[in-house]
Amino acid sequence: MSAERPEDESDEDLGSTTYYLASRFSGERPAGRAYFQAQELIFRNDSIADLSVYRFQLDKIYHVAVVGEKPPEDFENKLKNILSAGEYVPLPSDVLKTLIIRRWQQIKTGPWVERHYRPGREYPLS
Repeated sequence: MSAERPEDESDEDLGSTTYYLASRFSGERPAGRAYFQAQELIFRNDSIADLSVYRFQLDKIYHVAVVGEKPPEDFENKLKNILSAGEYVPLPSDVLKTLIIRRWQQIKTGPWVERHYRPGREYPLS
């Protein structure tokens, strides 16, 4: 995964959205369950949680990441419960940066943006 930085984004801006949770999963189905559960939780609680959820592969291993503003503790615990179906992992900084940039791009599009891409297909970041 790689990203071209939008011209109007700086390193200082990237630091303002560093909250994330990420887990890796044994396969597509368990990752899919966690992804859709997290997505539904965020959608139902969009007034208290400003977050984006992503499902992707790194080195052919499925991951789910939640990126955005730190939510209230009780909401965060619900997310952690969902992601505990996998194994918590730190994300490489370039992957986290790509997700943050993608989140900013999609926020400009609208309040709820949903896109799905199959493995092997190029992910358009612009």
